[in-house]
Amino acid sequence: MITSNDTVELLLPKAKLCFLLNRRKELPYLAQHILKDAIENPENYPYLFGVTDSDQTARREPRKLPVIDQNRIDYYENFSYLDIAMEKKLIYQQEYIDLPDTIVYILGVDHEHKSSSYNIRALFDFAKPDILAVEDFLDKQKDPDGWENHQKMMKIVKEYDCDVEAITKKEPRENLIDAFLFPNIDDDDDNQQVNPYGDFLLSLGHLNNIDSIVPYYLCMKRKVKIECIDIHDDVFEHLEKEDASIFKVEAIKYWYGLDCDPPVLDVDNVQDLIEATIETPMCGWLELNRQLEIQYNPEGHLFETHARDIHMIGRLQEVCQNNPGKTIICLVGADHMLGMHDLFYSKIPKNLTKSIANCKSLKRRKKLFKKLAKLGATKNGRLVNPEKLPIIGTYSDESTDSYTYSPKGSADSLRQSYSGMSLDNLDYENEPHDDNFEDDDDNFEDNEDVLMKDVEDTPIKNVIDVPMNI
Repeated sequence: MITSNDTVELLLPKAKLCFLLNRRKELPYLAQHILKDAIENPENYPYLFGVTDSDQTARREPRKLPVIDQNRIDYYENFSYLDIAMEKKLIYQQEYIDLPDTIVYILGVDHEHKSSSYNIRALFDFAKPDILAVEDFLDKQKDPDGWENHQKMMKIVKEYDCDVEAITKKEPRENLIDAFLFPNIDDDDDNQQVNPYGDFLLSLGHLNNIDSIVPYYLCMKRKVKIECIDIHDDVFEHLEKEDASIFKVEAIKYWYGLDCDPPVLDVDNVQDLIEATIETPMCGWLELNRQLEIQYNPEGHLFETHARDIHMIGRLQEVCQNNPGKTIICLVGADHMLGMHDLFYSKIPKNLTKSIANCKSLKRRKKLFKKLAKLGATKNGRLVNPEKLPIIGTYSDESTDSYTYSPKGSADSLRQSYSGMSLDNLDYENEPHDDNFEDDDDNFEDNEDVLMKDVEDTPIKNVIDVPMNI
């Protein structure tokens, strides 16, 4: 076992790995054992050593030391994912005074971690939802293969009454592979029968798509309506940006003292391994990764994560508006949970949500960035400033330069506790980024020039005018 009193150098033929004394937490014992054995017997752990040439080059390049908001990390380290969802209940104020508010619980889930099953069940029992909002976009017509896989998954889930532990222990391995429930499964790999890392995850009780099968089963049993709030996959392809996962290298080094800078270990799989050996994931680790990705992959975070946060909050607000007095559970990938909490009380204009949903070309991506920039975002690490958006329960009145809102409103004070992650008070230097995108869609017409245009077509009744500076 690697102890906190030792500095252990683990040698490979061409490089060495080092567990540093300067760490915040001990690496989980099981992860320590596997990593140590992997260094001594790398042929038994090929999934931990798949480093691409581009990643090797990126990890050898010099980079600035990270700037970390430790107070925010320490705060979130007191909360599990379930704690955040239960204790930070969100209230959507309806714009009409005579309509009851909508209650929302946002829970971050891991696609494979067994804790997701417990957290989802616990939140369903606690909140007793009327509606479930999820990322998944199941479309039988557009994605018949995905629909078929979903039916295979649900057949197994029904047989075991959604007992995930029983599924991992009793269901034949080949059935789990066929139904895409086997962990670490790759739909591009024809040889799914040889997957030692998947076998390891299965032995720990993890399943693939655990964040989908459990809530869908509970909704079927309890007659809960399902709303999808994420973008389509074909849009995500245009938001995605290649990344060498430098932020994960820094996160593992800072948190656990494991130096992955020598380009030997596949840092993505090392992080997955560490997270898989933790029984109850905490939010401090999420926040650390969030801060570091903003610094080391700012453009990727802006488009892949932050833009999706904005879109999903915008869609979630539409669901809230159409369901006054209801209770909604919103399940999203854990990486989106804190960002969506930060944005919830800021009203997302429908034309911005539409721009993100329709970002299917590089030209539209460029136009999307211009809209995000109007709200304070940059490609150097600044995110959209929630203060530049009206508060939910309000609408903007351009003629009087004021916000109009229901007198019930406590959303302003609520939003103060969810101010977005900002690096404005941190000491880092902006680096130039290429703003020139290839215009591959000359026929695209953008009629959404006014970002802060009133998003409602119907008049608001029983309201009070309040100056913007209040």
